[in-house]
Amino acid sequence: MRYDFLIETYRTEIDKVASVWAMCDDADLRTRPRSGDPRGRNLLEHMVHQSVSEDLWFRNMLGITVTDAPLPEVERRLDFITAYVANARRRLAALEAKHDDWWEEDVGFFEVRRTR
Repeated sequence: MRYDFLIETYRTEIDKVASVWAMCDDADLRTRPRSGDPRGRNLLEHMVHQSVSEDLWFRNMLGITVTDAPLPEVERRLDFITAYVANARRRLAALEAKHDDWWEEDVGFFEVRRTR
């Protein structure tokens, strides 16, 4: 398929996110990169943002919905990793099932129409 490189790129992004999150401890979740800087997300804020924004992007931009709960019930690092990877693998499977025609279809992209 012509668009396998996009699927492979997403697969590597899933691995990257999970591996970076795995390097931290639960004690690090609320630590800011620079203390006193409210603009830099702490790890917990990043995990929430990544999980929710990726879910919304797939829903709204690609029409792919795989879960009603992009966040884990408990805000622990391992729970975030488990939920994120499970949801991302479902999104990946949905992408793998798409044919070239789907990727090349014109769809709304903010104020313009473009191919996916």
